[in-house]
Amino acid sequence: MIQIRSVLKVLDGSGVREVRSFDLPGKAGSHGKIGDKVTASVFRLRAGSAAASTFKKGDVVRGILVTTKKGVVRQNGQVVRFPDNGVVLLTKKGDPMGQRVRGCLPQDLRGRGHLKLVRMADSVV
Repeated sequence: MIQIRSVLKVLDGSGVREVRSFDLPGKAGSHGKIGDKVTASVFRLRAGSAAASTFKKGDVVRGILVTTKKGVVRQNGQVVRFPDNGVVLLTKKGDPMGQRVRGCLPQDLRGRGHLKLVRMADSVV
């Protein structure tokens, strides 16, 4: 579960390393879960990447929350946890900024309509 001011690791190849969330649209102060949209600001960039000219610290970006440290309980009783809180950045049209997603993503994203992200991932859990 993600709150406002949580630091999130960026899992795509956009060149941003970390972002800090400041809004969860449609949540009205509650916690964000996997598949929720997040508005964040750039917190840290990858050194030597092409994004250094595209992004700078403090830029506002949008993304989808894809992994959380807090476990997600599925209907069959299985609990899925990840080592960090992760997000994939989106363009204004809603497409992913990067060409691929590093790491594994939960299959719960498939049920929430994010098929493009699932296809870009290294693996699906």
